[in-house]
Amino acid sequence: MLSQSPVTKVTEATFEQEVLRSEIPVLIDLYADWCAPCRTLSPRVEAVAREYAGRLKVVKINTDESPRIAKAFRVQSIPMLVLIAEGRPVGMLQGAVPKEDIVKLVDEHVGGSVGPGGIQNLKAPELAQLIKERRVLVVDVREAAPYQRAHIPTAVHAPLSDLESKLAELAVYRRPIIVYDRSYGDDAKKALEVLTANRVPSAALEGGLLAWESEGFDIERSN
Repeated sequence: MLSQSPVTKVTEATFEQEVLRSEIPVLIDLYADWCAPCRTLSPRVEAVAREYAGRLKVVKINTDESPRIAKAFRVQSIPMLVLIAEGRPVGMLQGAVPKEDIVKLVDEHVGGSVGPGGIQNLKAPELAQLIKERRVLVVDVREAAPYQRAHIPTAVHAPLSDLESKLAELAVYRRPIIVYDRSYGDDAKKALEVLTANRVPSAALEGGLLAWESEGFDIERSN
């Protein structure tokens, strides 16, 4: 199976670019290698990163390796989570908190609806903006005939039946994957299950291609 961490490691050298200049909210996991509670918290943070892929950037910072950042956040104990929006702290959690607490913190600053399994879905205008910024890879999981008739411009075709075999190919793009079918039906939901099982950052287009078209966005059609 493909293993791809949804959390980016940030250092003092990359902090400004990855965090302060980010166009989407950033959740920072301040940790240290020797910290047992940090190891307990880590999979919960990764789960949130996968579920909010494309809407939230999640990074981790080693406080031993980045003491100036730890000092700036006045870190007295770890793990410590800090949510950054528009370059400034807007929330904080201390300790190995439950995943539900992290979701509650993030939901105050990240919009969108939550689909089955806690997957964060995107509305068509939100996806259009992410496509414009080249932050996501859009994947059409329908069969060949409907894809050829009409699909979202730039969308990669990976039908549900072949999706798992194409994971390595899709990983080359190094972007969170946004899947869609006709109307957010079984194909899109099953595709999310495949991607989540393979630890691929992913989400779905709420309402599928029908919602995209109803919002007036471009559709690429066969002649």
